[in-house]
Amino acid sequence: MNNILNKETYKFLMSQLRLQKLHGKGRRFDLEDKIFAISLLKLGPRAYRILRRIFVLPSRQTLNKLLQRIPFKTGLSLPVFKKLTKSVKKMKDTDKLCSVLMDEMSLDVNLQYDPVSDSVSGFEDIGDERRSKFADHALVFMVTGLCRKWKQPLAYYFTSGGFKKDELAAILKKVILALQDTGLKVVCAISDQLSTNAAVFKILKDQTTLQYKRETGEEYRGFGFMVGGEEIIPLFDPPHLLKGLRNHFLNSERAQFEINGLQYTAHWNDLVALYEADVNDSECRVCPRLTLAHIQDPPMNKMKVKLAAQVFFRTSRSYFKEIYPLK
Repeated sequence: MNNILNKETYKFLMSQLRLQKLHGKGRRFDLEDKIFAISLLKLGPRAYRILRRIFVLPSRQTLNKLLQRIPFKTGLSLPVFKKLTKSVKKMKDTDKLCSVLMDEMSLDVNLQYDPVSDSVSGFEDIGDERRSKFADHALVFMVTGLCRKWKQPLAYYFTSGGFKKDELAAILKKVILALQDTGLKVVCAISDQLSTNAAVFKILKDQTTLQYKRETGEEYRGFGFMVGGEEIIPLFDPPHLLKGLRNHFLNSERAQFEINGLQYTAHWNDLVALYEADVNDSECRVCPRLTLAHIQDPPMNKMKVKLAAQVFFRTSRSYFKEIYPLK
């Protein structure tokens, strides 16, 4: 049988034959069995539950205990970058094109003892320095492919009140340089529309402008900022742009825009009138997805992207165009 099956299939089959005889806690999985099971679990928890009914596979609790033993400390994860360097060597040039994503989220202040590292987490931790303040924010960096679907977390930090713009600019630059050292081609940096992130992009752009002026004597005309001799384009993620567009439309008395060189004005009250006319139509609603939660604050939830997207749905736009010609 060993001559018919490949090594991985043969080992899995032998493992199943051995484990099927045992019951419950009598089953023992070696490291390769657990790693294989983790790869299956990452493909989808639902599929893994189905496979566990057919094959003898470790429980999710067993796999989580193994994952908890893998060190992933704050700051840049050196094991991740070593693995990335090996993987990049096998990639095509187009697969190396990637973007850096950074996002900050709020945390509840809490202290927790970690028996694996014998340390207390919950304080400020920026990788090479721990501070006595309680952490209430987490900053995460991730890289994702542009032409091929892949992603990898790179670094995380715990802070009190978030990073200052100068600190965050230095960290972003450090992350991009580390990615470039692996052989990846960083094309853009993406974040939400926090004022701190916008200030970070401005700092890096100003640094690039000054350096370019000093080296060439000319004005820098690039759109992005330079890191490691490569231009990085700053972008804001589409969900936040969509919500920002809706909020600007909502909070302004009127929104002015241009189409094919012609100036137009939009009013939020026109959208309210569209909703009221559609609701009062007892025969058939043309915009059934348009609700009070889309147009009135409250009950509008400004954090939900789908509510902002549905305001600009094609059905709403088409009906809106019929009863309110562009003006």
